[in-house]
Amino acid sequence: MHEIEQAAAFLRGLSGKRVLIVTHKNADPDAVGCAYTVKKICDSLGVEAEVCLPDGPSKVSKNILKSLGVGWREEWREAQALVVCDTSNISMIGGYPDLIGGMPEVLVIDHHYPPGSLAERASVRLIAQEPASAVIAVLLAEKLGVKLDSVTATLALAGIIYDTRRFLYTSPNTFLASKLLLESGVDYITTLKMLEEKEDYSEIIARLKGVQRASIIDVCGYLVAVTESSAHEASVARALVSLGVDLAIVVGGHGVSRASVRVSERLLREGFDSSSLVADVARAIGGEAGGHPGASGYTRSIARREVKGFKNKTLRQLLLRAIDSLVEFCEEKA
Repeated sequence: MHEIEQAAAFLRGLSGKRVLIVTHKNADPDAVGCAYTVKKICDSLGVEAEVCLPDGPSKVSKNILKSLGVGWREEWREAQALVVCDTSNISMIGGYPDLIGGMPEVLVIDHHYPPGSLAERASVRLIAQEPASAVIAVLLAEKLGVKLDSVTATLALAGIIYDTRRFLYTSPNTFLASKLLLESGVDYITTLKMLEEKEDYSEIIARLKGVQRASIIDVCGYLVAVTESSAHEASVARALVSLGVDLAIVVGGHGVSRASVRVSERLLREGFDSSSLVADVARAIGGEAGGHPGASGYTRSIARREVKGFKNKTLRQLLLRAIDSLVEFCEEKA
């Protein structure tokens, strides 16, 4: 990661400035782990920094933060520099996108591809195709010689475990960062237990309805499922894959057209990349997209009266491109 030097220099140069560290809304454990690791870096460098979690943390993140006695802010504070963690899509930062335009110095730390619109506005971007943003933040701390305390290290490890799905998606840097965290004294089993969460009733219903409504298509031996859900699109997509689908596309959202795409292990092992699929759709109909080979998403704000029609358009575009991609994929393998 050649950009890590630039990010390190950026943070060193923030002495005497107020820094706001912000994540995407409904911050998951990886976003939280990345943000608080960056805060620890700033603290160690003598930089005044504060973490903002727009619209608050996700349910599992809230449980982890509370169990560790860590507080958080949800409102934007005036600052002279900004660090954005775990997203480069400006639409993902709650109600604050308009405030970012006037920020003179912005660092983006993210692992989603392709990079979003915020990456283009950033002074420095540290974006790498790692399984978790917390991996990048831990390696940045290591580069700067910052020793993480047990609470921060636990948050970072929880983020890595969460976004790698318990090390299902990995890279050499994933294991390096995890090694550094475990050597700092973090207890793996305790961290793992923090990630356990009771399933929400509404999420269970959304998954059942999404599966019930799903249409299944066989594309040269791969099963593609498309469906709509009023909420919990990612959970519905994961449920479909767990039932044997190779490529799940779930569209939903309120006030936005939103889609989640998930890919089976079989298709992943053979080199399929879902992030290129959502990127193609974003280029064709607008909106922002990003993610990983196995999990990606698309979003576009839309007028309320046009939401249903645009959701249908999004679904059609994703399905058509999924079919084209799989056919090309099969032809290349033949």
